[in-house]
Amino acid sequence: MKKKIKILNTEFANFGSIKNILKKIGHEGVLIDNFDDVEDYEKIILPGVGNFENIMGILKKKNLIENTKRKILGKKNKFLCICVGMQILFNSSEESKVPGLSIFPDKLVKINNPIVRVPHQGWNFAVYNKNNTTLKNIFEKKFYFSHSFWLQNFNEEMILTNSSYGDSFVSSIITSNILATQFHPEKSHGQGCDLIKYFSDEF
Repeated sequence: MKKKIKILNTEFANFGSIKNILKKIGHEGVLIDNFDDVEDYEKIILPGVGNFENIMGILKKKNLIENTKRKILGKKNKFLCICVGMQILFNSSEESKVPGLSIFPDKLVKINNPIVRVPHQGWNFAVYNKNNTTLKNIFEKKFYFSHSFWLQNFNEEMILTNSSYGDSFVSSIITSNILATQFHPEKSHGQGCDLIKYFSDEF
């Protein structure tokens, strides 16, 4: 059944790529600037490209910070949070003095290992350690990353995948209503498409 998947307009994201993937898997991506017409059961994509402070600034300009927190914490909608969209779920980042949404109390830190280049840009594995067979098959291939800050410590029960780039870091997390990825599924070819399909149809 065709669904309308809402995409929050953070103004810094690959909206075209996300919409194209949703269309390919039989759904429609609808760009929204607020939550006025979002029903409780609908799924929402929170994308982000670039800077932590810029995304939080857009949410503030649109008076969406508290409403976004309320929607996520209410758990009646399911969220796919991509790259900086994942990072702003946390309390803070070394990239900015501006606080995040504080859904989780943790802090993002700058990649700081002399043996690797910053940013981490390119293809890398996201190592899956749960029991869902569908997701295990999706994570057998590499995903596309582009970031200079990362999450290294988090609640183990919520970690979906870890990755390694000189050091280990959290590359995706999952809760009852949040699927969040440091990598870009919309840039990750077939496996990225499969992950978005999983979010849309099964999550």
